[in-house]
Amino acid sequence: MQTPNINSSTLQDVSRRELRDLVRAQLQSLLEVGDLRGAKAILVPVQPVDIAEAIERLPEAMHAIAFRLLSKDEAIEVYEYLDYSVQVGAIATIWAFFLQKNLPVAIAVGSSLVAISVLASVSGSALPFLFRLFRLDPALMSAPFITTAVDVLGVLIYFNLARVILNV
Repeated sequence: MQTPNINSSTLQDVSRRELRDLVRAQLQSLLEVGDLRGAKAILVPVQPVDIAEAIERLPEAMHAIAFRLLSKDEAIEVYEYLDYSVQVGAIATIWAFFLQKNLPVAIAVGSSLVAISVLASVSGSALPFLFRLFRLDPALMSAPFITTAVDVLGVLIYFNLARVILNV
């Protein structure tokens, strides 16, 4: 009885191709989540920018109190963003594992989703202040920059995490 001649590089190439296809299949959904988080995050800081202008009109004695209240509110929002991102990342990891039965790909998807969500939230919160610094309207200028930045950086995050986790 003769065994077929299958070398290990052929098997390795097949598994790499399958992993590459699995990684590509998840990319669009990860970028959509990042765009959604970024677009939602740009709506939050527009109001604090206006509030900061209103605080400047207050007497000097009231500045410290007003900024302390704002910083507590910002800390709560950062915690909520991180909490949401970790929860969605855990759900995505479980969903990807049950869908594809491949734990490393599932971990790459979940961890990328957390990183992309945090990136979108941070950039969505920071860009309106940056635009205000350059005397541009933060409400009009942020959405195109956020979606572009999150898409480009999201692809880099996802492929680099997948490369490291999957050893491809």
